[in-house]
Amino acid sequence: MGWSSSSNYPIFVALATGDEGGDFRDWVSMGLFKRDSKNNISPKRRTMATLHHLKPNAAPRRRVLVVEDDLDSVHSMAMLIKMMGHEVQFAINGMAAIDIARTFRPDIIILDIGLPDFKGDHIARQLRFEPGLENTQLIAISGLPEEHLEQRALQAGCEEFYRKPIEPSVLEALLGRPTRAEKSA
Repeated sequence: MGWSSSSNYPIFVALATGDEGGDFRDWVSMGLFKRDSKNNISPKRRTMATLHHLKPNAAPRRRVLVVEDDLDSVHSMAMLIKMMGHEVQFAINGMAAIDIARTFRPDIIILDIGLPDFKGDHIARQLRFEPGLENTQLIAISGLPEEHLEQRALQAGCEEFYRKPIEPSVLEALLGRPTRAEKSA
């Protein structure tokens, strides 16, 4: 069983079901009850558990780079993407993201806009200038409540913006769409 938890994000639990190899095929997202400064449960997090049945290999296999500074979140998302049948690598800061993107050559980069070392929009601009990454699709994510982040991400070259956490079904649909390279072919 894989899991992730943080004070700001829901818990994701992977369940082994189906084949003898114990492949993960079902994914449970369970809302965490966030506590305020007085240790009271915040009314903003009252999500119930949701079971998502994954369809591995239903979509074309993608090369995906996940850039997220929260270790629990990046591990959870990377494991989920791998369970969907894609090749995945991850980075926990902007410099690592650029280095990995240069060698891994992902089809899609899921980029946290609120990284602590470099802002995600600066990284997106840098990635747009990297040779060999012209057709890489940039998807911005953020858990920060700031309204201007979506506009900054889109102006920096990201195609889409999502608030964290991304539901597994939304992520699965996103990775199943044609890539920039497929659209231009």
